[in-house]
Amino acid sequence: MGGAPRGSLITVSSGLRQRLIELGISPGRVRVLRNGVDLARFGPCDREAARQALGLTRPTLLAVGNLVPLKRHKLMPHRSRQTCSFFWRRSAS
Repeated sequence: MGGAPRGSLITVSSGLRQRLIELGISPGRVRVLRNGVDLARFGPCDREAARQALGLTRPTLLAVGNLVPLKRHKLMPHRSRQTCSFFWRRSAS
């Protein structure tokens, strides 16, 4: 896909594009450039084989994304403890 013409607005989803159109932006000025995963290159694989290849032997929490404050990655250790505690309590009942 080529670059957006001058005066265009770029969104990362069709939902955001639609919202801009609803706000009065001409549909011809709004382009969607997804910033997701290249599905031709990455896809589901055998979980155990992947864990073994990466040397993961314990439960693992993984996050992929831009490490900016807005994403609140610093909360992951706290939230993962809460999640684990919740599931351990449920499995014990």
